[in-house]
Amino acid sequence: MIHSELGPDEIQRTFDDRVAGHAPWNVRLGHGTYVFLDFGNVINDGESARQRGSVQLWIVEAIWRIEDSGRLICGSDDEGTAMANGLAYLRHQTVTSAFLTGPLLDLQLTFENGMTFRTFRCSAEEDAWRLFVDASTVFHAPDGTFARESANQPE
Repeated sequence: MIHSELGPDEIQRTFDDRVAGHAPWNVRLGHGTYVFLDFGNVINDGESARQRGSVQLWIVEAIWRIEDSGRLICGSDDEGTAMANGLAYLRHQTVTSAFLTGPLLDLQLTFENGMTFRTFRCSAEEDAWRLFVDASTVFHAPDGTFARESANQPE
């Protein structure tokens, strides 16, 4: 695995290029409060018979919430059905802006329907998010720094 540290401008450009201006065709709740957003081309994963996006955004070790005009739609402390219902508002909606904010690299995605998805890092040791831009490259923020690594295809 090749690891290289990046500056905040480069990772912001990657979010601008690969996430902003695109709509996730799949948004799903994973284990616990993990959230997976699939963008780009549909790739059939033969091993699991699951489809995934050519670009994937994983929200992993973070708390999160979805807002609409300052009103809380749902958050990562809600029960599973409420989280899944809230995430459905993001499916097929174009991301109008994607910003990494503050020293903890929190993520804010704003969608064309007015919804905002915000993450808040909650682990000093684990990634809050991972952005897979193709089958071999992942951007993430270990230990509060930006990094690009070669990676196997996301599972």
